[in-house]
Amino acid sequence: MQISGYHNRIFDRLVAERVPSAREIPWLRKAPGPNGWFLGGWAVNGIVQLTSGLPVTVSQNGDSHNTGPSSFQRPHITAGGAVDRVWSGRSMNRWFDTGAFVRSECDGCAGEGLYLGPKGYGNAGVSLFDAPGQKTWDFALFKEFSPREGHRMQLRYEAFNFLNTRSSAPRHGR
Repeated sequence: MQISGYHNRIFDRLVAERVPSAREIPWLRKAPGPNGWFLGGWAVNGIVQLTSGLPVTVSQNGDSHNTGPSSFQRPHITAGGAVDRVWSGRSMNRWFDTGAFVRSECDGCAGEGLYLGPKGYGNAGVSLFDAPGQKTWDFALFKEFSPREGHRMQLRYEAFNFLNTRSSAPRHGR
């Protein structure tokens, strides 16, 4: 359990790796005739990005602390509950253990929640666990040819997030 007030920075990523590559395919580049025209002059570029998710802070809605509905109110962590930075039972529908949190309420405040002294404000820390990471691959294929001496033309095919990897960023307000 993390002590309230001590936390990872909101931009703390465990992994942030970008691997660019650019390769020219040398085969048949200077071949005469149709072989050189169709099979020569190709190049492949790509960027692979692997990043872990940003830290997420759990908050509760409403005004159970009597501080205004737009204030940032944190819940309690249940007795004996643990909030792991990476939960072993996570899935796309349930990224963290929702049963580890209970709504907090301050002493004498209206609304539902659990009052734990001395003031009753939530004891859940900030940046307790990580959101889903991202994996993307940007891809480009180039074909360069010379229709006549002193002139060059290039055809390009570029695709961003080439494998159409789903981005599962945390949804705020849910």
